[in-house]
Amino acid sequence: MNEAKLPVRFDTYDPEDFYDELFTQKGQPRPAVVPLMERISSLPPESPTTPAGSSADAL
Repeated sequence: MNEAKLPVRFDTYDPEDFYDELFTQKGQPRPAVVPLMERISSLPPESPTTPAGSSADAL
């Protein structure tokens, strides 16, 4: 089965009552992490699962 790959989405992440180093509340990245979140979100949806030469190299 060939599933469609979805882009990475942070707006639905909810750390609940736990401390999260990256997010302050549901979908809200901490200021220091915004560039990283923007970079990850800008990558093509298939990138995180492709082999060498993939989005991991871009990060």
